[in-house]
Amino acid sequence: MLLHQLTGTGIALGDTVYPYKEIKKFWIIYNPPHVKILNIENHSLPQPPSQHPNGHEDPGELKSFLKNTFQKT
Repeated sequence: MLLHQLTGTGIALGDTVYPYKEIKKFWIIYNPPHVKILNIENHSLPQPPSQHPNGHEDPGELKSFLKNTFQKT
């Protein structure tokens, strides 16, 4: 599954949308050139963090965007 859309209210990954208010934390595993994985842990889901390959997205830009978004919420 690839990262499809970052919005002002959440992260859309395929058919699943993760609202920012439900995300407990996120982290990115980055080992160039092939490993770029966004990990998301939710407040509301009692399960292990979900892992999402983020394809051609720039991990630095993704991290910066998400950090700025979480500082505003």
